[in-house]
Amino acid sequence: MNKTAPWSLACILALTVACDDGSKDAEIARLKAELAKKEAAPAPDVAAAVPSADAKPEPEPAPEPKVTAKQMCEHFGELAKADGKELDVADCTKQGESHEGSPKFQEQARCVLQSKTYAEQRLKCQGKEAVVKTFKGKGQQTVRPFTVADKWEIRWDANGAIFQAMLHNADGDLVDIVANQQGKGTGSAYRPKGGEYYLQMNAMGSWTVEIVQLP
Repeated sequence: MNKTAPWSLACILALTVACDDGSKDAEIARLKAELAKKEAAPAPDVAAAVPSADAKPEPEPAPEPKVTAKQMCEHFGELAKADGKELDVADCTKQGESHEGSPKFQEQARCVLQSKTYAEQRLKCQGKEAVVKTFKGKGQQTVRPFTVADKWEIRWDANGAIFQAMLHNADGDLVDIVANQQGKGTGSAYRPKGGEYYLQMNAMGSWTVEIVQLP
């Protein structure tokens, strides 16, 4: 508590006596109220503001364990194998071992370990497009539903005289006729909006269709 505050106010009260009688009482009442308010205010807790000598500093978070090239390559190999691709894990490990101390390598390696599919690691870790689904057939066929994020593409390779592909949403509504090709050849159709879809093919001859997620 400030010990000088009451003394200063007392002096002000004494000086106010010399004022005119009309304002003296009101001024004295105001100053008394202010003095009472200051005396009632709790003193600051100095002890609480000063840290105790026994107080222990907050422990720093433990650094993330380093990922080895072998760990990354083995997981990468499993993702590739599940997607029908091959990866030379031994060669991948040999090339990666000299880079294990690099922060960029560690960031990439953790991204790979967190990926659940080959397509996911291509998109997230490499920033490259990834084939989400591949459908092969002949003539008329309705393929199973697939799920994509925004920015994706339908690519086809048809070997017959006619190839048509109708895109439907999960409710079965026709969204668009994405392919209407005469004769054999390849083509593609870009779609900006993701979601759950399926394709209905109307074709003569064999065809291959890829659903490609774009980065």
